[in-house]
Amino acid sequence: MGEVYRADDLRLGQPVALKFLPEALAGDATRMARFLGEVRMARQVSHSSVCRVYDIGEADHRHFISMEYVDGEDLASLLRRIGRLPQDKAVVVARQICAGLSAAHDKGILHRDLKPANIMIDGRGHVRITDFGLAVLEDGTGAQNDRAGTPYYMAPEQLAGKPLSVQSDLYALGLILYELFTGSPAFHAGSMAELVRAREESGPPSPSSRVAGLDPQIERVILRCLQRVPDDRPASALAVAASLPGGDPLRAALEAGETPSPELVAAAGAKGGLGTRQAWACFSGVVVGLAAALVLAGSSQITAFVPLELPPQVLEHRAREILHQLGYSAPFRDSAFGFTGEGDYLRHVAREDHSPWRWQTLRGGRPPAVSFWYRQSPQLLVPSLFGRRWPDRDDPPLTTPGMEQVVLDTQGRLTSLTVVPPRLIEPAGSTATPEWAGLFAEAGLEQGTFQPVPPSSIPPVYADTRAAWAGALSALPIRIEAAALKGRPISFEMIYPWRSTPQGDPETTTAWQDARRIASAVFELGFLLGAALVARRNLRQGRGHREGAFRLAAFTFVVRMFTWLFGAPHVLGGEEMNLLLGNLAYALFDSAELWILYIALEPTLRRLWPEGIVAWVRALDGRLLDPLVARDALIGTLLGVLAAMVAPLIRIVLPWLGLQSPSPDAPTNLLGLRGLRYLVSLLFWAPISALEVSLFCVAFLLLARILLRRWWLAVLAVPLGMLSFVDLPDGSRLATLIFAACGMTFGLIALLRFGVLTWVVSCFAAVLLSSFPLTVDLTSWYAAGTLLVASVLVAMATYGLKVSLHGHSVIAPALARAQA
Repeated sequence: MGEVYRADDLRLGQPVALKFLPEALAGDATRMARFLGEVRMARQVSHSSVCRVYDIGEADHRHFISMEYVDGEDLASLLRRIGRLPQDKAVVVARQICAGLSAAHDKGILHRDLKPANIMIDGRGHVRITDFGLAVLEDGTGAQNDRAGTPYYMAPEQLAGKPLSVQSDLYALGLILYELFTGSPAFHAGSMAELVRAREESGPPSPSSRVAGLDPQIERVILRCLQRVPDDRPASALAVAASLPGGDPLRAALEAGETPSPELVAAAGAKGGLGTRQAWACFSGVVVGLAAALVLAGSSQITAFVPLELPPQVLEHRAREILHQLGYSAPFRDSAFGFTGEGDYLRHVAREDHSPWRWQTLRGGRPPAVSFWYRQSPQLLVPSLFGRRWPDRDDPPLTTPGMEQVVLDTQGRLTSLTVVPPRLIEPAGSTATPEWAGLFAEAGLEQGTFQPVPPSSIPPVYADTRAAWAGALSALPIRIEAAALKGRPISFEMIYPWRSTPQGDPETTTAWQDARRIASAVFELGFLLGAALVARRNLRQGRGHREGAFRLAAFTFVVRMFTWLFGAPHVLGGEEMNLLLGNLAYALFDSAELWILYIALEPTLRRLWPEGIVAWVRALDGRLLDPLVARDALIGTLLGVLAAMVAPLIRIVLPWLGLQSPSPDAPTNLLGLRGLRYLVSLLFWAPISALEVSLFCVAFLLLARILLRRWWLAVLAVPLGMLSFVDLPDGSRLATLIFAACGMTFGLIALLRFGVLTWVVSCFAAVLLSSFPLTVDLTSWYAAGTLLVASVLVAMATYGLKVSLHGHSVIAPALARAQA
């Protein structure tokens, strides 16, 4: 629409093109609006394959547009002059058209009049898409059902006056590519009716029938673009470019100084997965590594060092039996139980015993390294800490009259008793003498072997009688404090040397530890605030893969809710709504945190390291049957299993070398020992933990890359920075450093060699193997965690094996030859 002239910018000394609105149409409000719209639309798109529009002006009452001058000819005249381009050159031109069209689509702009006459080829053979006079916004701004345009290049839905989409422009792109590769139009029609009939009754002749030797990939992508139903066409112009043979559109975008879009990233990279031998090697590695990891973890977790013959149901019955024998048999409304690690005891052993085999002392079960606690209450046991999903040993606090708590070692012996007395008691009378011998018997002790001493600890509840004894147990001095009310025991506590009171001393820390914790908290808060500011900037500049961020946040929210659904106690009444609201708040916070972090990181990742997120973007798009996604999932599972072997292997090997090993690994809060539903809750918690850890590490690596400007320097800086967050206990510094170095080495291999998806999956596999109580004794009462973890990891490896083969035989080559 309009006349175009070459002109010279006298001030800048550069040629420009001036497009004038015909004088006869200057008073036409509709044409004038379209003229202004062309400037408005074109100025939103900045790409080397789109003709730049500078400004709009007026001279002698004639309106004109100043734009980039392209020294060349349009594609229509070029095809008329030479017929068709050679296939290699046509592929190059086609890719440039796709790149320019994709840039417009990224801004939500539909061209609507894409045709060879609107595509300029400059003197160097580079493409410029021109004439956005009919362009509209995809979100509905503008007359999308307007039939304006060139009928031959209109999509069927555009001819019918229906709403348009990206696929409408892709139909016109298909017609252009048809002419580009064959030199002739796809349809021959003398009128609009003949054109519509030709499209409806028969598709275009196959391009290969017009040009012998045409690459089948080219023919397939052209015919896909020319499908009558929009949903049957490619998803984007970049998908068309990626389907063309040869070349690397991702690398071309980077070399042009552009940030590739998420669609280009997803369309780039390898299309296939693994060969049969490689896939089977990875699968076999997962199975063998899983078996080894289970053996090692089953020998290094704290559950392997303490006697766990009695299941929680037996210990629960034992606790109730103790309460009943002490006279506490009133009905209760709610109860809870669980296992907890005695960290004070483990720190005492690490501090006092420097022998290589120091942790073998835990096998005796006394003092207990793991305790079982049981609580019952006349009221619902609802956690008081905001966001906590289940009751714990200290939450809700023991403040309600009638609450009773019993703590046993894993062999069922009493170690602690607390009973909250009623608020009203009878007037003081003769006080019966408490039967302390019964408490000693429940604790598996002989009262006669202990000497009475003056009590020195205030009991946690009100009492009118206090008593204390001192003695020795397992070659350790021990003090026992007890209290009673009206002759009934209400408090009993075994106090070891590392604890001076029933509540325990506050953990003492050094000035360096305090400084490091403060620095860590400040860094985390500053990091999150910085990520929020960067995310805000990216959003204002129209950057960021919003769809991927939303899917990631939605996944986090759903998984977080399932974690609460299976792991939290559920009650009838208003308290359930409070629990739900608290967990909703935490789920929304986790989702928002990952959304912000992803929006902040993803555009920079696409600019600096797009190859590393190809499979990740495809996975976020829901393309789980993509061979590349399955390949990275399989390799990530293998690396995660191998990484999970490092820590237990160090704990087993170091004593044989005469070195001290770190304390046994305690599965997350020993939660999995509570029962199957808690195991399922842990299973849903694992991906959230893996996502948080992996994205944090990616952010750390990316920040180091930006500051140091070299990947190899960033790789060196990340382990040094991450070690500042690793706690180095006394007596285990060397072992902990080895563990941290080996673990981060595996992580960097996964991240830098295979990309973000492999890194996330490897973190997930490692979290599973480190968070569940594992055992190789499948007859053990807590073997369900082992079976669940093994089933999930084998299922992931099986998925990776089958899908990554991408049409290859699942049967190993040797077996296939044997069957042939």
